[in-house]
Amino acid sequence: MISGFEVYALLDPQDSNCRFIGRGRQGRAKESSRERRGSGSQKGLWLAELSLFGLRPRVEILEECSTKEESWEWEMFWIQLIGRKDLGEGPLLNQSSKRNPLPSGGG
Repeated sequence: MISGFEVYALLDPQDSNCRFIGRGRQGRAKESSRERRGSGSQKGLWLAELSLFGLRPRVEILEECSTKEESWEWEMFWIQLIGRKDLGEGPLLNQSSKRNPLPSGGG
């Protein structure tokens, strides 16, 4: 049984730039890197483009966490540190930097 959570980065295999930060139960990173279609998200479009060239993103585990709340905090930290493309802050294709349902300061 898999327990614990992880925060991961999806890196572009062409230039090694970080394109997406995600979090989930251990093992989620590999599933996320194989996603090709979906809601038409920027991440999904990028993965589909890589797929056309027979490429997949490289997965790097950034943090191993014992709770979901801790994983949310680290995910937000990394998104803020690297920056979102849609906000002109960096290369990340994440479209939401805060999915934590906890009140500010909660953890």
